[in-house]
Amino acid sequence: MVLDAAKHLLGIDGVRLELHIPSEIARNGTQFDGKLTVKTNHDDHVMKLTIRIVQEMVLGIGDTLAVDTTELGKAVIGEPFDIKAHEVREFDFRLPYHHELDESVEIRGAASEVIEFFVIAEADVRHGLDPHDKRAIHFV
Repeated sequence: MVLDAAKHLLGIDGVRLELHIPSEIARNGTQFDGKLTVKTNHDDHVMKLTIRIVQEMVLGIGDTLAVDTTELGKAVIGEPFDIKAHEVREFDFRLPYHHELDESVEIRGAASEVIEFFVIAEADVRHGLDPHDKRAIHFV
């Protein structure tokens, strides 16, 4: 019982997000459709749901790696809502994006540059830690 109360206070085992997106999207496209599933084990209030598509560029070598993140698109889903314990809510969304760089790996001497793309869902919740889900996506 004490463990359950501590988990609830810390937001562990609270609201969870699950993205349902295509694994590939059109390089020359401007938007794609997806679905976000929201679940919880405890009553909570979701103030905002945000979906973003980002490009992450990993630069450097060895212990000197750095990640540069660029947002390519963003959508805010719905209005604030209450969610009850064990309730499941699903939200369809359309995420606009712009893509100008190639998905590539370049080798420059001993340093490398790796570019990856991700869709990230984030929820701003009243209780505990704000949950997120992150999925890789590829441009074709």
